[in-house]
Amino acid sequence: MTRMNPQITVPAHDGDVIEWFQKHFDGIYAILHPFIKTSPQHRSLFDGLSYKLQTREQLKAVASPVSWKRVLELTGVPTIQRLNRLLSERIGAIRSEDHAECRALYQQLVLYDLVEPREGLFPELLFDQFLLSLADWGYESVVIGSEWGEYSKQHQIRNLLRGKYPTVKDNRRFFRPTIYTEDFGFLYGVHWDSFYMFLCGPKEIVSEMVMKYNFEGFFFEPGMKVYWMN
Repeated sequence: MTRMNPQITVPAHDGDVIEWFQKHFDGIYAILHPFIKTSPQHRSLFDGLSYKLQTREQLKAVASPVSWKRVLELTGVPTIQRLNRLLSERIGAIRSEDHAECRALYQQLVLYDLVEPREGLFPELLFDQFLLSLADWGYESVVIGSEWGEYSKQHQIRNLLRGKYPTVKDNRRFFRPTIYTEDFGFLYGVHWDSFYMFLCGPKEIVSEMVMKYNFEGFFFEPGMKVYWMN
């Protein structure tokens, strides 16, 4: 076990997450959780409450990531912002404006053998890329801890990449991990009820990571605000 870096203490429930990040990092990038392409017989492995954690080999065999841009092309939803709203309405994070539009989106996803991203949790299809992006810059280990800082543990990146599962298994209910380097130079973290997560670090290097690993998303600009609670 390793002690949680005191800098990782997160803002209060009503605090602005981006404002807090900007005190520590000059680059804050939102990575959109990819949609999941799978076959009809494997859909139940990823869909809703029946979701089961898949091993690396199982994921490679039955699933692949699909970008939001591609989903817009397939479904005719006009913008990423609208797609995000429909996903948020579907899970009840915000009040639905149009139940019919939500149902139509779900039907189209089923038609194209796609599963919605999971909100508030690391996208397992990208977990290895997160680790490799840090190894590229000379890091051999990372700290993985809970969002509130009451639990943390140091892991060797090579051991995580060799593991059976492309994530860190944990029996704690609602465990939302944060990955960061011991020098607090980089951080990957999830956001409640959201279909994106944070990549934080030096903006120039974060840009290189985004380009190399094709992380779909956007940089947070001055004035943009995000709160834990929607």
